[in-house]
Amino acid sequence: MATPVKRLDLKALQERNGGTISTKEALKDITPFQWKNSVLNGKSKITVKRTKDNNV
Repeated sequence: MATPVKRLDLKALQERNGGTISTKEALKDITPFQWKNSVLNGKSKITVKRTKDNNV
C-alpha cells in the first residue's frame, strides 16, 4: 500500500519566524573535523552514528 503524499503548506513557510543570515555568520562557531591522514587518504574508514537525543 502506498503512503499518501503530504501537501506542502506554503502558508507555514511564509509565516515562519526566522531571518536569513550569511554563510559566514552561520559557520562562525563551527569546528571542522580533525581527520587522520589514513582517513583522508582512503586507507581507513569512519562510522557516523546518529544519537537518539532529539535536543541536537
